[in-house]
Amino acid sequence: MIYILRNLTTRRVRTGLSMLGVSVSVAAVVALISVATGLRSSIDSHMEGSGADLTVFLRDAADLHYSQVKGGDIARIERIEGVREVNRANFTAVMAPRVGEGHESVGILFCFGRLPHERIMRQYEESLVEGRMPEGPSEILAGSVVAEQMGLRVGDTLPIFHAPVHGVE
Repeated sequence: MIYILRNLTTRRVRTGLSMLGVSVSVAAVVALISVATGLRSSIDSHMEGSGADLTVFLRDAADLHYSQVKGGDIARIERIEGVREVNRANFTAVMAPRVGEGHESVGILFCFGRLPHERIMRQYEESLVEGRMPEGPSEILAGSVVAEQMGLRVGDTLPIFHAPVHGVE
């Protein structure tokens, strides 16, 4: 025991750097767990707010976000007795581009893809501030916070996924 304490006090810089390394590692793990927990909570809240009774994803998917349910599977689910409606959801996170003069990127932008005619989209109609609901592909509905931070206006084009996506007018 005395040898260990003497070694630690003799090599103070190495001891300090080792302690710093362990502290940073522990802090990084805690931060990652916090971010993952917050993201999961956000997605759970979104799914709960959608009124979904059942979420379907591939058995072999490493994570729900990497699951791709094919069109034929969706058709089979729609034919199950008691199923009133099937709503599809795509989820991804992208680095938001810089748009608008004098506005900075919001960093990571979480995107939920929905089909315009599905029931889940109706919940946004009441809170629509301006513009109209999306009606087709490559149209987005941006929240007021993201729109303000990025300097987006109705009808602007937002280049994500290597393709232009249009704000609806």
